[in-house]
Amino acid sequence: MSSLAFVGAGPTTLYTLDALLRQGPRGVRITVFEAQAAVGLGTPYRPGWNDPAMLSNIASAEIPPLTQTLLAWLQSRSPAELEAMGVDIAAVSDRAFLPRLVLGRYFESQFQSLLDTAAKAGVRIDVRAGCRVVDAVNRPDGLELVFTSPDGKTARSLFDHVVLATGHQWPSRQEARPGYYTSPWPARALAAAPPTDIGVRGSSLTAIDTAVALAAAHGDFVRDGEALTYRPGSALPDFHITLMSRKGLLPEADFYFPLPHAPLAVCNPAALAELIDRRQPDLLDAAFDLFRRELLRIDPAYAEATGLAQATLEPFGEAYFQARADADPFVWAEANLAEARANHATKTTVSWRDAILRMHEPIAAIVPI
Repeated sequence: MSSLAFVGAGPTTLYTLDALLRQGPRGVRITVFEAQAAVGLGTPYRPGWNDPAMLSNIASAEIPPLTQTLLAWLQSRSPAELEAMGVDIAAVSDRAFLPRLVLGRYFESQFQSLLDTAAKAGVRIDVRAGCRVVDAVNRPDGLELVFTSPDGKTARSLFDHVVLATGHQWPSRQEARPGYYTSPWPARALAAAPPTDIGVRGSSLTAIDTAVALAAAHGDFVRDGEALTYRPGSALPDFHITLMSRKGLLPEADFYFPLPHAPLAVCNPAALAELIDRRQPDLLDAAFDLFRRELLRIDPAYAEATGLAQATLEPFGEAYFQARADADPFVWAEANLAEARANHATKTTVSWRDAILRMHEPIAAIVPI
């Protein structure tokens, strides 16, 4: 019998196990190590690490289904469970963004369902929660994992195969010195920050998460119909948050795009793989040329407006951000959100946005090179 170990019990292990079980494995002993007491959640969706107000940036329609889609799982929950998670099921669709903690509950439930499926199929999965793997060593007869058990003792086990799925690596010290945090996670530490004048380096999604966690710790978000307002605590006259941004840009709203994605004709995985295989010194420029040709094909008007036909990578990057850089960031964000909402309502796809979204993953393959 062969042996397989997973280090970490988050979504990466969950999806790998799901794919493995679909193949009907026989004669394999599977062990899952997880440093935390609960399995399946994953650090980005774990209570304590995330504030309940923090939203995930991935919707049900974008999450590969396991035993259920996220939306179907929510629809199967009891009213009491939904209320505890802060979910109004009547307002949820497969395109809605939900709190990260809700995704954690979903993945935790799916992990248990997967264990039940494995047991019925006769596949043994040994889950060792509370066991932290501290070392992995190549041995002549396999891979040795060194781990600490919940009682603090150190033990060793040998496996034929090991999958390292430890996920996010956070700084060992969140508070580098009093009042200076190197990371907003775990979010519970931010709740201890006093209501004072706070600066956040950056203005993108992580900065928004930080601002939301701090605001929730010192006030309340109140919804009245379609309007959402923030009410700071009565004793917080000095509570201010400043986002310090190098370019002065806020993140874009999520625009409507069809799923599954349509295939790319020019800048596709096969074309990028061919460029990578050539190992030419101008790989980035060659990849940009594929990007340019795809956009020229899909949205000629956008390509003309940004001068893409004649542009090199750097000038196009400047042209891409020019309208946002010229506007007040909050005025631009308000207009951007209104446009995104209108497009979602009418299921309208902005061609150039959709094309760039589809191309970013194939192009990312060149990064390790």
